[in-house]
Amino acid sequence: GESDDFTPVELLLTAIAGCSAVDVDFITSRRAEPDEFTVTGTGEKLRDPERGNSMEDLEVTFRVRFPEGEAGDRARDMLPRAIAQSHDRLCTVSRTVELGSPVIDRHPRFRSGRSSWRTAPTPPALSLAIASMPSPMCIVTGAPVPTLRACTVFSGWPRASRSSWRA
Repeated sequence: GESDDFTPVELLLTAIAGCSAVDVDFITSRRAEPDEFTVTGTGEKLRDPERGNSMEDLEVTFRVRFPEGEAGDRARDMLPRAIAQSHDRLCTVSRTVELGSPVIDRHPRFRSGRSSWRTAPTPPALSLAIASMPSPMCIVTGAPVPTLRACTVFSGWPRASRSSWRA
């Protein structure tokens, strides 16, 4: 059935597009605030019986319009370079996808009386854990998360659902 909740694949595309959008907006808005700033992430999901599920043809499309005038001209001139910088070195999400990284799956260990998730110590980096606890919380905002779409990752950005923001 259709749902307004993000699927994991949509979250991946959203992360790639959102990461690049933050980079490009940070760089270009120093010159001029955009009149329009739309970033769309797309890709093709593959189901291969031998290799398993994966994504290919990942693409991030920017639709950006700046105001007329000298500041807008500077931002327009900077836009291609900002997109290239994000792709080539700044966006951790797309760089990780492109370069590849092993994913280590851990399993829960149980203590007597009640279950809990315990894993090896987490390195000092952002770690997002989704657990079936009585009241999951968004680690970024600290707000209760009844559905994944309620967790706003970028402060200042509006909350998004699949129906209101395409990634």
